[in-house]
Amino acid sequence: MTIPNSQLPAPSSQLTTPNSQLPLRQFERDAVIACVAMALAVLPMPFGGPWAARGVRGGGGRAGVSYRGLKAGVYGSIGAGFGRGAALVKFFTRYAMLAVAAYVMLARLRLPAWAVAAGASSLVVAVAIAAARAFGTVSRHGNPR
Repeated sequence: MTIPNSQLPAPSSQLTTPNSQLPLRQFERDAVIACVAMALAVLPMPFGGPWAARGVRGGGGRAGVSYRGLKAGVYGSIGAGFGRGAALVKFFTRYAMLAVAAYVMLARLRLPAWAVAAGASSLVVAVAIAAARAFGTVSRHGNPR
């Protein structure tokens, strides 16, 4: 049985046009800004300080690596279909490395767990910013949506 060309997934070159990447780039920028803002916010706190700021940055870094892995997996799954086994090995290897990084940050460096969790939540903050931005454009007077 052959699949008609109209039902095949689009080549990855068509999926990565500059216009299709704009919301993702904006989301990624919002996540970085949120992580840096949280790291700066914990510096003057009495229970914060430089170690807490390092924890926030470490958690944000772990979230960023996880996000990049998910993004690469999604783009790989809708691509040509070659090397899916290698992509699966890469996916699980990346998460094993994230687990080791979490162990080092929490057990060896003794960074505050709440700070690492706050940094990891920078993606959640970026999603909230994107949702607020989307709802803000919908609720404007005269918007055709």
